[in-house]
Amino acid sequence: MGKFLSVVLLLVFLNTPLLGSNTYTGTFSTQTIRLLWMACYQGIMSVDPTNPHYNGALCDCVVNTTREKFTSDQVKKYQGATMQRKYTEMANRCKIILEISTPTENDFS
Repeated sequence: MGKFLSVVLLLVFLNTPLLGSNTYTGTFSTQTIRLLWMACYQGIMSVDPTNPHYNGALCDCVVNTTREKFTSDQVKKYQGATMQRKYTEMANRCKIILEISTPTENDFS
């Protein structure tokens, strides 16, 4: 039953149009996209390790939004605190899109 549920969730996430679009700037290398996703996922998992599937979907959305709104050069230019604020804004927007609630302190007690 667990494998079946995992397959169903994967199919739903892969076919959900809200996770991103095909309108990307096209300036990101595969390695950069992979690094952006891994950084996002490691950060989210350190805050809420109980939802790896949802965290992966959230990072998919953040990376897709990054690719839609910025070029690779802009991401490099705005690195640091400026880009971190933009990632936080994108993550909050993606949480609304994906209807993921943020964990509270009570969730870790």
